[in-house]
Amino acid sequence: MTDHTLAGEFERQVVAHMNADHADAVLLYVTVLASLPQATRGELVSIDLKAMTIRTDLPHPNREVRIALEPSPDGPGQIRAALVTMAKHARKNSGAGATSPN
Repeated sequence: MTDHTLAGEFERQVVAHMNADHADAVLLYVTVLASLPQATRGELVSIDLKAMTIRTDLPHPNREVRIALEPSPDGPGQIRAALVTMAKHARKNSGAGATSPN
């Protein structure tokens, strides 16, 4: 079985960066990609090479949602590209003007 986890410090940096600088993109991942338009807040809580987990302001079972990374990164160096691609896709499909994660 392949390990899809990220090094702890790298994951913490990605999570902190996304929540601090790209909260709008995190919310778009929830409202558009997870099809939960009623959410008004999203907080990235974890990420690995397969998916990210985002905590929402919605009740169970949508309190935390897991969203597959597309395109699926081959390594940590491709996480940013996947998040940018997903933000662009979500923005395009929502009509919102959120900024790209970087």
